[in-house]
Amino acid sequence: MSARVSLSRPGSRSGFAPLHQAAWHGADFAVVSRLLAHGAWRTQRMRDGRRAVDIAREQGHAHLLELLEPVEARPLPAPANRLEDHFHALRRERTGRCFEEIEHLLPPVAPLTEGPAVRIFFRVVGMLGGFTYRLEQDHLHVHGHSRMDADDGDH
Repeated sequence: MSARVSLSRPGSRSGFAPLHQAAWHGADFAVVSRLLAHGAWRTQRMRDGRRAVDIAREQGHAHLLELLEPVEARPLPAPANRLEDHFHALRRERTGRCFEEIEHLLPPVAPLTEGPAVRIFFRVVGMLGGFTYRLEQDHLHVHGHSRMDADDGDH
């Protein structure tokens, strides 16, 4: 599965990803199923907080509601907003000016609940790398790495 299927367009201020687009247009069940099979995140929120299921509901696309409803395969060890606050602070500390120079859509932790072994890579422009993160038993495992690292990066 590729996390690229959940990326919003570069420079997007809305955070609209392909699954949000499919929900907006009321795509066929088969199209949305294929996006999900390729790893699209049902829990992904746009900057305004809406998920694909919320958009489908607003647009009256009832045929997609059940398919787009997020299913939690495993729980987060703490509330998502607390984990994200700590994760984003760590990321800002590690990247410094690289992160501040380019507007990034902050990486979510909720998609980690969508499967037993979800791993997400978040690229940081200017860092020549980024962060890979995953759930590991009762904690969030974060690996910051760059092509410039002489070692394995930071965990």
